[in-house]
Amino acid sequence: MKIIFQIQSIPISIFLIFSCLAVVIGSAQILYETGFESIDGYRVNSPLNGQNNWESNGGDLVGLVENNFFSRGQQAVFSYAPANDNPLTFLGRDLNIVPKKNYIIEFSVLMTITASSNSISDIFSWRFLNADFDELFSIIFANASQTIHVDVGNTNQIGPAIYEYANGLIPSQLVVSMDFTNNLWSLRYGGLRLIVDQPITPTGLDLNLNAVALFGQSDNPRNPGDNAVIFDDYKIVSKMQLPEIPIYSSHFEFDEGYSDQTLTDQNGWFVGDFFGNGIENNFFPGFGRQVFIGSNTEGADPSNIMFRPILYIPGENDLIEISALVYVEDSSNMHWDIFTWSIFSTNGDPLFGISFNNDNLNMSYSLFGGTSPVPTELQFTNGVIYDFSLFMDFSKKTWSASLGGVFFVKNKPLTTTTSDLDVGFIAVSWVPLIPATPGDNFMIFDNLIVDESSAAIDEVVYETHFESSEGYLNDFPLSLQNGWFLTGFDSSGLVNDFFPRRGNHAFIGFDASNAEDAIFSSIFHRIPFCPVGNESLQISLEMAIYDSKNEEPDVFSWTIYNSDDQPLFSIDFFNSTLEINFDLHDGNGLRSTSRFFNNFSIFHLDIYTNFLENKWSAMIDSELIIDDHPIATSGMVRDLLILEASWSFLNPNLPGDNYMVFDDIHIKTIDLTGTQTFPLTLNSGWNLISFPITPVTDVYSSIKNVIGGHIWGWDGQTMFKENNLTTGWGYFVYYLGNRTELNIIGETSQVQTLDLLPSAWNLFGVKENPPYANSQLNTKINNPQSLESALWTWDGKKFIVVDELVPGRGYWIKNGEVGLF
Repeated sequence: MKIIFQIQSIPISIFLIFSCLAVVIGSAQILYETGFESIDGYRVNSPLNGQNNWESNGGDLVGLVENNFFSRGQQAVFSYAPANDNPLTFLGRDLNIVPKKNYIIEFSVLMTITASSNSISDIFSWRFLNADFDELFSIIFANASQTIHVDVGNTNQIGPAIYEYANGLIPSQLVVSMDFTNNLWSLRYGGLRLIVDQPITPTGLDLNLNAVALFGQSDNPRNPGDNAVIFDDYKIVSKMQLPEIPIYSSHFEFDEGYSDQTLTDQNGWFVGDFFGNGIENNFFPGFGRQVFIGSNTEGADPSNIMFRPILYIPGENDLIEISALVYVEDSSNMHWDIFTWSIFSTNGDPLFGISFNNDNLNMSYSLFGGTSPVPTELQFTNGVIYDFSLFMDFSKKTWSASLGGVFFVKNKPLTTTTSDLDVGFIAVSWVPLIPATPGDNFMIFDNLIVDESSAAIDEVVYETHFESSEGYLNDFPLSLQNGWFLTGFDSSGLVNDFFPRRGNHAFIGFDASNAEDAIFSSIFHRIPFCPVGNESLQISLEMAIYDSKNEEPDVFSWTIYNSDDQPLFSIDFFNSTLEINFDLHDGNGLRSTSRFFNNFSIFHLDIYTNFLENKWSAMIDSELIIDDHPIATSGMVRDLLILEASWSFLNPNLPGDNYMVFDDIHIKTIDLTGTQTFPLTLNSGWNLISFPITPVTDVYSSIKNVIGGHIWGWDGQTMFKENNLTTGWGYFVYYLGNRTELNIIGETSQVQTLDLLPSAWNLFGVKENPPYANSQLNTKINNPQSLESALWTWDGKKFIVVDELVPGRGYWIKNGEVGLF
């Protein structure tokens, strides 16, 4: 949407439209789908030609078979058999797809290629044809070398190999995404990203899709191989937007081509031992199928390794995240083993590894440069589903790791040898501590994804959003999920969309039917953090307290513990009086913040801990409620081990059915040295704001939570929903409450200049150091002659022309040429 400015007036009606904007994402529409089943009219052991509008010149060698893909019913089979007048064998059907603008066409199929028994191998290709039967591009399987190639624009020149596949009867999923609007296509095979955003046609062919057909050819048509393509679940769908395509992704599901056999040779996986691994169904409730390794009671070798080639060559600034859900099942035979995740380069050199030692429950890491495994401060717990992530930062040549949201390895070297810095393959291994007496323990994992990331590894200590993608299970208690543990009776769990459009949230409270003689319940997470130098922490979360229906209100608290398990301080929410109090655990009882909360209202809590100076502060929706109180009294250790949420009964005999819901916990390091606080004022209605200092806290979440809506930015042409707020630029926010003041903590700006967009309207603010004095426009602008408009701002009701700049406000001005403000 473009705003047209007039020098004399700027209509506010455009901003009233903003609050009604919505992005509509359409669900996938199936354009064609077949599983070649008899219920759809397909006749097994018959030629496919003529069945359900499929056409072929391959005769009896193009037909249907049964159960070649383990318990999947019928499949199509395609083998090279040239006709007299055509050296190619083809199989296809008309689709007549005219793509809608900004929609994506996605083709997927499960397939495998069998090897020839006569030592002659043929070439098979999926060809994508438009309505003129011009070949847009082809995906070519050269069965002699078992390599995949592409040909774009029907050049009849096979490009270089992009992947090696394996012959067999176990299928892999081929997925092709076509963005006809932007003339781009992408390919993944067996979960691995092989092609990303390449031109569908470089020669200007018509961009539509009439067929995705199979072709076969042979170097010796008179004596072809007896190899064949077997395929199933042929599907074409239309989607409104192209999803992000990860480097590698697998959920080990049936529709990805995985069977119930061992993982060996499935979708590009290789396994050292046929025993001691496999695929289980629904071990993680609601997550479909998972892979296990370990508990080898049948194999001769009581150890195993499984690995998957990734073959990713990163750019020098790439940040890669490798994530999975992991779980260790304990032994029942009193012997325990080690499970290790390792990353290797493309030349086969080990880069680094993370080990789960099930004997002592320690996490350790290896750098493979001649050093022994290094223990970390983190321990895992058997029987817990964890979100496990490895981050590889190729710009810094370092890697980091997190388990259950806790970063326990940070910025270690990617290699301590001369290995190439890339991602060759991922290996998961099981090694018994005592080879003669292995444990019957095992590791289960799922949702293995390798993708580009933008995580701020240097700052993050712990984060969770309680989503299923992080391994959380709905309809289960929060305890024993991703490192959360229970004290007292269990009154925790997960709910969905109590906070609009926020997915899952955690809760504590509500039901005390299993309390027996207990008077409290708590849920806690170990977050080992020992500050270095002036490292401070910001602990942020969203929360709301829902009132009792039985008129028995209770108390909900957040408590910080040190590494000696001593409580340092607490923030307490009394649901009887709606007061917020705090406790320093120094024997002097509760202290009042003089701040009250509202039940059913979502608010943002920030806690700042400055360990070096032994002081902490807290804010509710950026309002300071606790200021510079001691973290530790009586010489206690100043660090962080535990974050705890608790529910305590005011009347032990009559607990309330109230509860606290919380979400988006984010703990990061910040440097509070030299920071300033800027008071940002919000009035009821539309506000045009900016902030003069560089925030060190999550100012976006603070503002968004207060206004309960979107923050609107300007890119020189259109308004858009902004989530990355930058010092010096202006933003529109709509606030329904009474006048309030938010405290923005930030660093003063060393550079006071701002690059204005040339020949465009600019929505900006001023960069200013304390004491935040007002200033005249002519003292700030570098080139006043370039301006093509007056200076406009918003007074709460209308746009007005001003000549004075006030820190914290936003302004419109039109600039005619490149200039500094």
